[in-house]
Amino acid sequence: TLTLKAWDNANNSGTEQLVFYVVPRGELQLREVLNYPNPFSGATHFTFQASHACRIEIRVYTVDGRMIRRITGHWAEPGFNMVAWDGRDEVGDGLSNGVYLYRVEATADVDGKRAKTSAMNRLMVFR
Repeated sequence: TLTLKAWDNANNSGTEQLVFYVVPRGELQLREVLNYPNPFSGATHFTFQASHACRIEIRVYTVDGRMIRRITGHWAEPGFNMVAWDGRDEVGDGLSNGVYLYRVEATADVDGKRAKTSAMNRLMVFR
């Protein structure tokens, strides 16, 4: 965290903070992986911070581990990203009330090498 404090000629001060993350060279990171709103009834958005530009794949699972939806074809830029989901399974049916798990997987070429990382979290459907 970088904090900058400055004063004007009348001795009025202002403060600003900048939060940044240092990523080891060649490493791909996902941070702050959440879905919003959570719980949701119709649709939700998966949000996350990516350290590098990367391909994203999101998989949604039941709590017993059965994959019910795979979301592909998204490209993330460094920083904040958001992927919308309509809350439906692979055949287009709405999900039943309950808790589900999701995994966000990122793949990129970082410093000339293939890097891959993932983060897992849970979501809740409440109609």
